[in-house]
Amino acid sequence: MDKLKIKEMEDLTSSPVDARLLKSKLEKLAENDSPESRDSILRRRRGVTFSEPASHQPQPNIKNESEEKVPRKQSKSRTPSFSSAELDRIMTDVKARAEEMMGNAGAFVGKANELACNYWNEASGQAGDIARYVKEGAEAARDLAGDVVASTKEHGKELVSKVIETSEQTVETVVETAKFVWEQWKVCDFKSLPDWLQDNDYLHLGHRPPLPSFKECFRSIFRIHTETGNIWTHLIGCLMFIMVTTYFWVRTDLVFDTKEKIIFTFFFVGAIGCLGLSFTFHTVSCHSETVGKFFSKLDYVGITLLIVGSFVPWLYYGFYCEYLAYVIYLSLVITLGVASMIVSLFDQFSQPEYRSIRASVFICFGATGVIPAIHSAVSMGWLNSIYQASLGWIILMGVLYIGGAVLYALRIPERFYPGKCDIWFHSHQIFHVLVICAAFVHYHGISEMAVYRMSVGECTSEVEVS
Repeated sequence: MDKLKIKEMEDLTSSPVDARLLKSKLEKLAENDSPESRDSILRRRRGVTFSEPASHQPQPNIKNESEEKVPRKQSKSRTPSFSSAELDRIMTDVKARAEEMMGNAGAFVGKANELACNYWNEASGQAGDIARYVKEGAEAARDLAGDVVASTKEHGKELVSKVIETSEQTVETVVETAKFVWEQWKVCDFKSLPDWLQDNDYLHLGHRPPLPSFKECFRSIFRIHTETGNIWTHLIGCLMFIMVTTYFWVRTDLVFDTKEKIIFTFFFVGAIGCLGLSFTFHTVSCHSETVGKFFSKLDYVGITLLIVGSFVPWLYYGFYCEYLAYVIYLSLVITLGVASMIVSLFDQFSQPEYRSIRASVFICFGATGVIPAIHSAVSMGWLNSIYQASLGWIILMGVLYIGGAVLYALRIPERFYPGKCDIWFHSHQIFHVLVICAAFVHYHGISEMAVYRMSVGECTSEVEVS
């Protein structure tokens, strides 16, 4: 049998086919094959050795030429020579092999099913987790969107409310600013005032009522009443001296050294302190009795500062070459200034009935300058004192101060025209104006003394001895 048939038989015996089909195939092959080919196939496939019948024993090679020439196709008529028991055993073996293969295939299918089930369960679980995550994410997004919408609505309402509220407040502020002059409070007459506000009974109308609010007190600056002139005169004077002080310090064409600038600064501080405290007192005097008394004391302290500050540069340049006299007079001025401050701190000092005493104290304090003025005039001569020590300006300053204080103490002119000077030109306003004029006159006088001293130069020994 040729190799093709052998290969076909091997494929049949190794394939998981039905036993009956295999048997029929083998029988067909057996009809066309020799016993040797069948035995060789079975031996190779199953490892079984079959005993051959005697008729098939190999014969001695005594064939003649005629026998060798017999065609091979005559062997087709031969019948298979292996027994039914052997064939059954072969079939049993093939069937066992097929069943084994079918079992292996079933186990493979079971394993495949098991793996498929496991993969399916795992995939189903993961798909369930993903679905759960997606659902949770959707719910969280929905909640977040709801919170954002609610927050937007809430904040939008708050923002709109704030804008409306701010607009309303702005409108109210504008309206209030436009009308506060006439709508906050009304002026009253002298008799309607409480006792602690009754200061000048010659001023009948236009008084501020008690305003227990610093805001309202400072707003009253822009109202018309008996204190309007008092407030604005010293407020403007204070601002003017602040500008003069700044100009004096930053001016570069002046040849004053730092020491001389400090001497001038004593006067500037006294003027600014006096005018600033006076303006503040007249602004808040209607706040309450306690506040009025406290700032009244500060007002008197400011007057003392102005007097002491005015003396310092005048004594410095007037007795530039007489150091001992300068020290004595400056010590006297400082002592009297401290005494005046102490006296002005007593509550009784600010009472209306002590008006004349207050004026007398400050007049006497200022009049102490007469002593060093006479000293300077005697030592330098009257004409030299007028030209060199600015004695004329100093006398004018004293006249203005004393004149204003006298008008204040005697309440002139309202004493002679009761109810006619309630708002303008009463004694306190005139006193304020004269104080400002006196301060600027004094500044001019000490400036001329400083210029003269710079032109003369240092002191000579003869002048120092004299």
